[in-house]
Amino acid sequence: MSSSFFCNPTFTKVFDFFGYCFFMLISSFRSFTNKNFFPVFLFFFSFLALPTTGVSQYEHFRFDYLTTRSGLSQNHVNCIFQDHDGFIWIGTYNGLNRYDGYNIKSFHSSDDSDGLTQDAINVIFQDSQGFIWIGTDLGLNKYNPSNGIFSHYYNLNPDSTLNVENNIRTIYEDSNANLWVGFYGGGIKIFDPVKEKFLKPETLPGEEILPGHAMVNDFYVDQSGNYWLGTENAGLVEYHPQTKKIIRHFSGNQKGQLSDDLISCITRGKDGNLWIGTWNGGINIYNPSTGLFYPFKPDGAEIFTQKPITSLLIENDIVWIGTMGGGVYSYNTSSGEIANLVSDSGHQQGLNCNIVWTIFKDISGVIWLGTYGGGVNMFYPGSDAFYSYRVKIDGHKLMQSSVISTSLELSDNKLLLGILGEGVILFDRKTETFLSVSVGRDALSLNVRFLFQDKDGDIWISTDKGVYLLDEELKQKEFFPLKKGEGNLGDKSVYSIFQDNRGNIWFGLWGAGVRMLPEKDLLRNTDEVFFRSFDNAGFVGNTVWDFYQDKQGQLWIGAGNGVYRYDYKKEEFVHELVDGSRLTGFSISSFSEDVINNRLVIGTYGRGVAFLDMDDGSLEFIDEHSGLLRNEVLNLYTDSSGNLWICTSNGLSRYDPRNGQFRHINVEMGMQENELLNDFWSLTSGEILVGSNYGFYIFNPSGLVDSPFEPNIVITDFQVNNEERSLIEHDNQLVAVLRPYENTFSFEFAALDFRMSNKIEYQYKLDGFDPNWIDVHAGNRRVTYTNMDGGSYVFKVRASNSDGQWTGKERRVFIDLAKPFYKRLGFKAIFVVFLVVLIFVFAKVKEQKVKARLQKRNDLYNLDLLRNERDELDNRLKEKEKEFASVKVFIREKEERLLALRDQIAEALQMARPEVKKTVGRFLGQIEREINELEARQEYLNNINLLYGGYIERLAKTYPRLSQKDLLICAYIKSGKSNKDIAVQMAISSQSVEMSRYRIRKKMNLDSSLTLNDFLVRF
Repeated sequence: MSSSFFCNPTFTKVFDFFGYCFFMLISSFRSFTNKNFFPVFLFFFSFLALPTTGVSQYEHFRFDYLTTRSGLSQNHVNCIFQDHDGFIWIGTYNGLNRYDGYNIKSFHSSDDSDGLTQDAINVIFQDSQGFIWIGTDLGLNKYNPSNGIFSHYYNLNPDSTLNVENNIRTIYEDSNANLWVGFYGGGIKIFDPVKEKFLKPETLPGEEILPGHAMVNDFYVDQSGNYWLGTENAGLVEYHPQTKKIIRHFSGNQKGQLSDDLISCITRGKDGNLWIGTWNGGINIYNPSTGLFYPFKPDGAEIFTQKPITSLLIENDIVWIGTMGGGVYSYNTSSGEIANLVSDSGHQQGLNCNIVWTIFKDISGVIWLGTYGGGVNMFYPGSDAFYSYRVKIDGHKLMQSSVISTSLELSDNKLLLGILGEGVILFDRKTETFLSVSVGRDALSLNVRFLFQDKDGDIWISTDKGVYLLDEELKQKEFFPLKKGEGNLGDKSVYSIFQDNRGNIWFGLWGAGVRMLPEKDLLRNTDEVFFRSFDNAGFVGNTVWDFYQDKQGQLWIGAGNGVYRYDYKKEEFVHELVDGSRLTGFSISSFSEDVINNRLVIGTYGRGVAFLDMDDGSLEFIDEHSGLLRNEVLNLYTDSSGNLWICTSNGLSRYDPRNGQFRHINVEMGMQENELLNDFWSLTSGEILVGSNYGFYIFNPSGLVDSPFEPNIVITDFQVNNEERSLIEHDNQLVAVLRPYENTFSFEFAALDFRMSNKIEYQYKLDGFDPNWIDVHAGNRRVTYTNMDGGSYVFKVRASNSDGQWTGKERRVFIDLAKPFYKRLGFKAIFVVFLVVLIFVFAKVKEQKVKARLQKRNDLYNLDLLRNERDELDNRLKEKEKEFASVKVFIREKEERLLALRDQIAEALQMARPEVKKTVGRFLGQIEREINELEARQEYLNNINLLYGGYIERLAKTYPRLSQKDLLICAYIKSGKSNKDIAVQMAISSQSVEMSRYRIRKKMNLDSSLTLNDFLVRF
């Protein structure tokens, strides 16, 4: 059988009487056992107490839940606690849980020393040193938040059969930092955290205060420093530590005594009186000044004596009372009003279990209810701002349709509600009852489109069949059917009705423009009622959704094709082409005024909200890009503070025109869905009625106050190289010391505001890496840095609260990432020395190599010099040879001329005397012999060959048919000799030279275009 069965209200109602009777029987045996299964057995019957009478069933609170579906280890919650950092700790019968607003981390018992001693958690406490102490059914546990390590302590050996003396229910730290530990069956013991052991009872007053078998349920210290111990079998004990005085209080029949000895919880009211919850006697209030107890019976009611009281919490004027099976009560000490929150299957987001075991309030004001079977139920201030109503007829019949299409506020705190398909309903806010209003024959099947009350008090009801007119007593006066024809209302449904300051009543029709009923025709004679039409208006064929008359008396009309203004003088409508026609083509849903900036506010379908400046005609917009929930605006309302309320198809928003800030109202604020498919309406009280698919809500905008709470920001997870790592706390700073290879790390963070944690905004920055702050939403609270260089960094994160207000708090983590050895200063110094030595050695080796290279280069240079000198000598020798050859050529030429001269002399000697002829002839013969040797011509050719770089060799090789004589003539031509000079040199005639030249051309096979001289010179 699931635990939700015990929380089912139907089960409670069936067995309430028998359960109550059997509860009285079971209570007498309760002190005989402390087995863990017994609470289940007891709860089964104890919550079947008699039903509450004379108390309002309060259905306007909206709860959020933490259950096993959320990650809670079990739905049977024994205790709730908030530590110094702001974490919420939840103790169940199956483990310990830590909650950060997003995730739950569970702790369980284990065979080693890493876990708890036992999973049944009864009490959680944090001492002045920051250690968290957990009392279980089997011993005391100390949790160190800095390293996540548990330590275990026992009053008796855990294997002892007297486990009642290890079953811990209360923990308190005194001024000496000792822990007073209350046991369920072991009395009170004192634990010394320094010595880490329970002190002997004979050395302390613990045994004197309570007997060793006492079952302690609660431990409370009053404003005077006195200890109050509530027990199950030893009454209520008052102990004064300063005087060692002990006062025992028991129940009795005399006035001023307790009503029951079984004490379950103790707390203090703001007047200093103690509130004491009992199991069988309801609530007792103790007045310290009189020393008397009196039962808490508001207006004489006995409601709290019928159910066991499990927990008490006093918050300002409100007393929260948890019961066994009766849900939770709230009592207003100022007004005396009592409300009962019970589990109701028809109330969505209501209390989910009637067994409320513990009540806790955190530092932000969130109320946490620990239930037996429903997990944790929590709500926060403001979540009850929306009073939710579902339409019921005769107090119980839920109407098939609850879609509110229109509403009208009447006098005497009553409301008329138009419901699609259900007609008109009258709602009495005082009695919270609904009554169907008879309108026509089909009162409960009409689609009501609009409700309006004119200045005379008459009520106009627009339906799909026509417009009904009722008097203030809701009696029908007239009916105007939908039909065509001059003076008639028209055949289209009326979606808006308005009365201007001149008394005229305007009707906006679906797709048919407007009709106007002049004040002078208002029912003076129903036969003469004439509805005026405006057939030439620009909105004919469009639906008119809203009328609005501003402070200057101008009448504005919102139509399906834009904004129109009615000119009373010309009696015509002017189409306002506002600011370049940017509103033209958009359907106008509603109007309001920005009284702060003197602007007309225009709601549109698709363009958001427009602000028309009444002074200069300029137009500004706010839309989804500006923060609006949706661009489809259904209605607008300006409250007494100048704030603009905007109803869209995706929810309700408050817009402050002073700073441009939004606050969105959604399911977290008590609404059952964000999407409002119809509308909202303002009430004369300043409240707003919001229609939804589930009925309607009423709330007061002034009750939505932005919270000043500044949540603490914590690091919920720190990982290095994807492995979880604990941060070191040093001088109240978080520090992470990382090795060089631990250069990838990540942070997960949370701002511990539990009201609407998913609305919190965050910014983070890693100094030394991130140049700017980085914005993230609540769903993206983990940031990872990879492949970081060694050095010092500071990770910083800040957050807003759940209302979007940024706080001044900031969480910092100092990170020291060691640099690799090769980047450390010592290594760099050694490396520099090594480098210097290496450079020195390298320089020396280089020097030797350079010297050797220079020596070799010198040797090569000297060799090159010798080679150059040799080449130079060779060149000089060649030049000398050329010079010598030139000289030899010159000499040969001279010889040739001498031979020629000889021939001339010989010719001349023919005429000389014989003796002279003989003598001279002998000398001439000797000269000829010397000159005409063959070697002389060949030597000449050799010299020419040398002089012109192998010229004769190339010529002879190219033209092998040339004779020596031919080569000689060629040499003469090469040397620039003329034919005459050649003839003289060779002692032949010029004709012979010409013939020789001709033969040479033939042998060379020269083209006729070439001259021999040019060819031989260029060859």
